[in-house]
Amino acid sequence: MFPIGDEHNGRRLTPYVNYALIAVNILVFFVEASLSERQLFDFIFRWGTVPREVSEGRELFTLLTAIFLHGGWLHLGGNMLFLWVFGDNIEDTLGHWGYLTFYLLCGVAASSLQVFVDPQSGIPIVGASGAIAGVLGAYLILFPHGNIRTVFLFVFIPFVILIPAWIQIGLWALTQFMYGYAALGVETRATSGGVAYFAHIGGFIAGIVLVWLFRDEDAIARQKAARADTRAFQRIERRQTADGSEKDAPREGRCGLVVPPSAVCRPPSVVSRSAVCRLPSAVSLGGSHAPFLPTPDRPGGADG
Repeated sequence: MFPIGDEHNGRRLTPYVNYALIAVNILVFFVEASLSERQLFDFIFRWGTVPREVSEGRELFTLLTAIFLHGGWLHLGGNMLFLWVFGDNIEDTLGHWGYLTFYLLCGVAASSLQVFVDPQSGIPIVGASGAIAGVLGAYLILFPHGNIRTVFLFVFIPFVILIPAWIQIGLWALTQFMYGYAALGVETRATSGGVAYFAHIGGFIAGIVLVWLFRDEDAIARQKAARADTRAFQRIERRQTADGSEKDAPREGRCGLVVPPSAVCRPPSVVSRSAVCRLPSAVSLGGSHAPFLPTPDRPGGADG
């Protein structure tokens, strides 16, 4: 399974900072792609975080610049997808400048923890994963019951289901801590796949802590109120709207209606096979709008 979207109901701010961060990451990667092999090698070592250099007090600026470098298309694509999915909600709750400051601080914290854990490493750390892990940490704190549109493949047939953030992000965080602990051992360090797990952990913890300093309580309450009628573990389908366009919407039940959580469905009698939905109030006909950290795949280096 992998997430492809979330609810952005109640969001008011246009996420200009999030768009800009995605654009900068993509532009930097195009610069990388235009370089020769030798130039790329020098570029990564110049702007990526080399723990041995930083631990000796040199090239400290790379703690920040490294979060805009990537080791491949999958590395970039996965990171940007997750930033697109979760970043807009966090920007709405922190504000434009607050979100930018928060994101950069999470990135620096991510690189710093990886340097602390492996200070003698000469392998550059690159990738936005640590900063994005901070965004995930903030999302988990602010919207633990927010529903994430998640794709499940059953015999190569895709299904999209709403999964609570505390499950989706919680499982990801658990795997990072498990692999990070395993990577501490001499026997397992060589098999960690070049992934800087402690950069992910550092960014995630930083996001959990820093979000309390930047959050806007009114924006949080607004988003939570707008999500109140959505249910977890609900299947999502593409549905045509009145103007002819298509949108994602919860799958209709047997009554042909989308039933809010407060609805109670009871069979009227043993004679009828259909269920009658007894609603305490109005029935909602609208659907929820909702947008993996892939395993970074940069060969010969540690991906953050």
